[in-house]
Amino acid sequence: MHAYEYAFLAAWGITVAVETAVLLLLNLWRKSAKTADVLFAGVLCSSLTIPYLWFVMPIFLHPRWVYVGVSESLIIVIEALLLYRLLRLSGRDAFLASLLANGASIAAGYVRYM
Repeated sequence: MHAYEYAFLAAWGITVAVETAVLLLLNLWRKSAKTADVLFAGVLCSSLTIPYLWFVMPIFLHPRWVYVGVSESLIIVIEALLLYRLLRLSGRDAFLASLLANGASIAAGYVRYM
């Protein structure tokens, strides 16, 4: 395996941990879903979207700021739709949860790679 794939696995682990933790914290505050459902949704959302961020989108989007902006925006929307369906959140709550979770994982990624 190459260094990029190892970096991807590390990023996937950090993303799953951070985004799921944010969703769990939000759920503690709102008490809108079962903990097991939130854990499942957090792992599933990150696991479904991060491969596209790392392996598909960079092929099509250039320069890097366009790639990051467009990719993260799409991921926020896709994960919001998943959270809406999986956790039966309102559209507003699903979008805000996705925005906060992804914002936290983006911040964690920047801290890790600084």
